[in-house]
Amino acid sequence: MIPPFITSPPKFSRCHPLHRLDPISDGGTGDVREDERTPLSQIISYMNEEFGTDFTDADKVRYFAEDMERRIMGTDGFEQAMDPGVNPSQEDRRLIFRTFYEDVLEDMIDGHTEIYKKLVTDDGFASVFQVAMFRKVLEELARRSA
Repeated sequence: MIPPFITSPPKFSRCHPLHRLDPISDGGTGDVREDERTPLSQIISYMNEEFGTDFTDADKVRYFAEDMERRIMGTDGFEQAMDPGVNPSQEDRRLIFRTFYEDVLEDMIDGHTEIYKKLVTDDGFASVFQVAMFRKVLEELARRSA
């Protein structure tokens, strides 16, 4: 309804009170939601209960390592940064890898909470896992360049 003191409809203005939209109370925030993921341990428990499988913690770690390798290898600039022609020092490549590793690890928190906690609280496990990932990635890089 146009108030009687306005003789013609107002031009559109986001700030004009006649064109204000009231917020939706039950519809959400309007923000883009991140993909909500079920923890791997819940999926494995469900699979074991429903289908009689016997997936173990080792299977979780193997899946985590494969997912991490896939993500690291798919990161823009990774292969070039790890190229011995670009960075001939093994130690430099190890430090570069560590940066990519830590970035990917942070991205993987949501779907892999248990393993992430183990990696950030158990220095021995974290060290062994990171070295293993470094070796896996070097093997994959060598395979791709062959």
